[in-house]
Formats: sequence, C-alpha cells, structure tokens
Amino acid sequence: MLATVVGYCVKCKAKRDMENPKQITMKNGRLATEGTCGTCGTRMFKIGGGSSSAASSGSKAKKPVKSKAVTKKPVKSKAVTKKPVKSKAVTKKPVKSKNKAKGKKSKSKR
Repeated sequence: MLATVVGYCVKCKAKRDMENPKQITMKNGRLATEGTCGTCGTRMFKIGGGSSSAASSGSKAKKPVKSKAVTKKPVKSKAVTKKPVKSKAVTKKPVKSKNKAKGKKSKSKR
C-alpha cells in the first residue's frame, strides 16, 4: 500500500487525500495511482509516479534513453503544371413573369 497520496478530485474541485491508493499501469504503459476521494468517494486518478521497479528496489537512477537521430530525406519537388481552365459561358435563363392575366382565367365571379 502506498503512503498518503494527494490527488485532484474533479467533483470537489480541490486536492484531496486518496483512500485505498493502488498503483496501476495504463494501456499506454504509463504508471498511475488510482483511489477514491476521502470526502465524496469519487474515483480519482493521479498520472505518473515513477517506475514500479524503482519504487520497490529503492532509489535507482534511471538510465538515459538513447534517442535515434532522425534523418530527413530531401523532398523531391514535382513540377506542377496547371491545366487550362475551360470557361463555361453562363447563359441566364429567362425569368418567367408571374402575370395572372396572361392566359389564365380569373377565379373571381363577375
């Protein structure tokens, strides 16, 4: 069991002590501490907290991780040729007039 762990409770919106803290490993491999809020009982998570091997075996120094040098390949520029744009002549359709007297009988009785 871990010593008193302080985490942020989202429901209380304050830092609270965790009850029953357990060290877990998330899906992405990072370590976290899971517990419940002492005040409201909401589940709490504290991400991080060192490696499990370092916590159990004392204070071992972490080995520096060698990073591989990333070499970027030169990008070949492709000549972009623009295709000629065909201009379409837009013809406007004639607007039909809404004249009721033209060809239609009036519905009003005379």
